[in-house]
Amino acid sequence: MHNSKLIIILRSLSASHLKQFRDFVASPFFNKNDKLIILYAYLYKYQPDFTHKKLQEAQVVKHIFGRQTPNKDALAKLSSKLLKLLEQFIAYQKIAAQPLIGKLELLNFYDQQNLTTPFNNTFNNIKKLQNQYPYQDSRYFYNQLLIEIQYSQHLSTKKDTGTDDVNFEAINSTLDQFYLRAKLEQLCLMINRQRTTQFDYTFLMKDKLMDTLAQSPYLQVPVINIWYQALQLLTQAQNKTHYLALKQQLQEHTLILAPNEIRILYTYLENTSASIFKDAMERYQELFSLYQPQLQQQVIYTNGYLLPPIFRNIVTVALRLQKLKWLDVFLIQHENKIIPEYQDREDMYRLCKAMLSFEQNNYEQTLDLLNTLACDNIFTKMDERRIRLKIYYELNYENLFEDLINSFRKFMVDNKNKIASAHVQANRDFINFAYQLYKTIPKQHKTINLLETNMKNTQILPEKSWLLEKIEQLK
Repeated sequence: MHNSKLIIILRSLSASHLKQFRDFVASPFFNKNDKLIILYAYLYKYQPDFTHKKLQEAQVVKHIFGRQTPNKDALAKLSSKLLKLLEQFIAYQKIAAQPLIGKLELLNFYDQQNLTTPFNNTFNNIKKLQNQYPYQDSRYFYNQLLIEIQYSQHLSTKKDTGTDDVNFEAINSTLDQFYLRAKLEQLCLMINRQRTTQFDYTFLMKDKLMDTLAQSPYLQVPVINIWYQALQLLTQAQNKTHYLALKQQLQEHTLILAPNEIRILYTYLENTSASIFKDAMERYQELFSLYQPQLQQQVIYTNGYLLPPIFRNIVTVALRLQKLKWLDVFLIQHENKIIPEYQDREDMYRLCKAMLSFEQNNYEQTLDLLNTLACDNIFTKMDERRIRLKIYYELNYENLFEDLINSFRKFMVDNKNKIASAHVQANRDFINFAYQLYKTIPKQHKTINLLETNMKNTQILPEKSWLLEKIEQLK
């Protein structure tokens, strides 16, 4: 049974849900088959991984049926029934997590049965639940639409005088808001993905929708305006007005947005910042200002952890801005915060510690940290070699520096087909500039100026700020 659909789904449940399912199976309202109770009680003993040898089919059959000789597929049929019960339990849990949906069904029942007082009480409860809903996401507007429709049906069948609105205007307005918010978000998702995957989406009615919205009172609805500004930014990525408008709206209306939406919108700002802020230091300042609120609001985390690229980007930005004390605290607080599924998480963390240690001029400590790296990741290997080269230069370890220059060059030749050509060229440029820097004699201004110009003109150059700093010291 180890690989059955039933066991696979059971493995995905939390300990509390497994326990609740046991009560669910034992409830005569949901289940009247005693053998299902016996089967789940037996399986439950081997949670949470359900890999025990006693879950082999023969062992389970013996426990359920004893000395009886069941039909060949008796266990399969029993498992199938338990699986259906499990799926019913999961659906029940999902509905229970949305009390408003159940209340709407109850409201509909009271309306059909002409139970006026229970209807009014339930309707008031529903409005209270809706007002307590924390975010103005798609579900909020969808729920509001269902409320307006149900109330309209009540008015139409119970209180229609033939001259009243019967709530049609409220339905129309809510439907507009539900559609606009959902449509704008979907367009943003598609355009953002098209930029990274080059997939050719068809955007029917996008331009007409944007033109209509520009003159629409619906832009006064904050959440619609936020997604409108996001779409404007994604379609005009160099427009600073749209960038600042989205950032301001995001800061002012954070409380009405779900955490995953906040993260998505900040990602749009991060991805377009390079087009808006051409100066590198200004761009790093802006990125830091975007990371700060996300860390404080904890929207940047995925299930409590940081994705490796995000972790690395935060560290890189802090280093570029020389926010070393801030970064020191950040690394202490996030020692175990890189997602556990990332197999190189320890190397990632130690590498970032080494980068900070280098900026603090603790070169020997940096070497100690580098020596702890497993370096199973090719990008980690390149990072490690660049940092080590910088240390050998700083400490004037001439033999070690020259040996590493040669071995680094060979490493890039050996691995040139394993990584993108841009990464290969960038690291080769770093090696060449580092070696020229090492060979340059101080005060040779013509040579130094030419080398500096070539460095500045190289668009993608790892450790560029360090190289230019060393050039200045040679002048």
